[in-house]
Amino acid sequence: MSGVQLTTNFTRRMLPGHGAAPHVAIVSFWAPHAGSPGPDRMAFWTRLHASIAHVRTKSREKETRGTGRSGMHDFANLPSLRRKFEKTELNQRFLADNGVYPECCKSDDAAAVVAVMRGQGLLLLGAPGVGKTHLLRDIIVSLKEAGRRVDYIAKTHMATKNLGSDVTTADSWVRRHVRAGGCHCHVLVVEELSQIDVQLWADLAPVRFKGKAFICCGDLGQFQAVSESWAKSTVPEGALQDSHMQLEMCDANRLTLTENKRSDEKLAFYTGLRCVTEEARDLQEALTEARQLFPKTELQADHTRTMSHKRRNQPQSMWLWPGQQQLIGAGGKCLKGLFYSVLEVTEDTVALEDQTLTHQKAVRSLRLAHALTHASCQGLTLRGRVRLETESPNMTLRHLYVGISRATAASLVEVV
Repeated sequence: MSGVQLTTNFTRRMLPGHGAAPHVAIVSFWAPHAGSPGPDRMAFWTRLHASIAHVRTKSREKETRGTGRSGMHDFANLPSLRRKFEKTELNQRFLADNGVYPECCKSDDAAAVVAVMRGQGLLLLGAPGVGKTHLLRDIIVSLKEAGRRVDYIAKTHMATKNLGSDVTTADSWVRRHVRAGGCHCHVLVVEELSQIDVQLWADLAPVRFKGKAFICCGDLGQFQAVSESWAKSTVPEGALQDSHMQLEMCDANRLTLTENKRSDEKLAFYTGLRCVTEEARDLQEALTEARQLFPKTELQADHTRTMSHKRRNQPQSMWLWPGQQQLIGAGGKCLKGLFYSVLEVTEDTVALEDQTLTHQKAVRSLRLAHALTHASCQGLTLRGRVRLETESPNMTLRHLYVGISRATAASLVEVV
């Protein structure tokens, strides 16, 4: 006996929006053996191909009903989105100083946004304070309005908080969607890409082959991933910046923001350091100029930035009072790198914005934020007076660059 049985419930699950993405049908059949008559074999293959064609037709009809057109989604043609982006003044430009990107990849800001809405990738770069995260939020909102599913990840908890409440850490996302499941998003946003280590890139790169678009955002002049190595070999500095993986992952679309929107003009000093470029300034000359521009005062510093501490991450005794905001998470009940405010203090508990801790748990999970290390403050915006200690022999341009850029005003920076 020969024939085809099309299992409709399985077929429905395999259609877009009902489970897996591939347009295939699950069929059970009895294949004719080699000695069967020719007409029986021909009838079997005819019915099999007819069932596959039926599923493909239904898939195209469903996609057409959902989008108004078949094939690739051209979101740039949606009138509402087009009008929205024409009114936006981004004041951005592309830079042409990276040899990896050929001249044909250069474009203006409008073309970059249109490319994202068409389903392409984008590399969004810029110094601290130029508005990368704000622009990224606008793009994510527009993609969601167009019906796209967007996942966004970052290496640290602080970077995830800056982008939004639905952001997860890169390690958690990889374990859930790559190593032990499937990636069902249309667009994957990677925040603070310089902090993503090579092991995570090895997990993220195959996602590109599933047709997912990547939007990578960050500043390659800031700190790289901690102890980055591959197969017991140290990853050279600048490997990510010069990689063809990044070129292909972002479809050769790059947008670099240059206008400082977060702080005053005097803080533009750190953009002239030109870290990780051939025009990088000499460290001693940069330190001398920084100490002249941001001299030490007799005022009390709210945050003192140092290279390291003899006793790191150790529980400490501290005074707490309602309204105190200079506390930072150190793990345990409080996420690392996030600022916490004290709402109430009793004899037994400490009430924070989103939870209540006992005194013992507060000592283990919270630290005073007045003495942060340089490496731990990337992604933070430090309110108040910031003092940088630069006498360490391990001081580099990256430390100076990141340290000054954390402040909100030049009058609140001191370099000693």
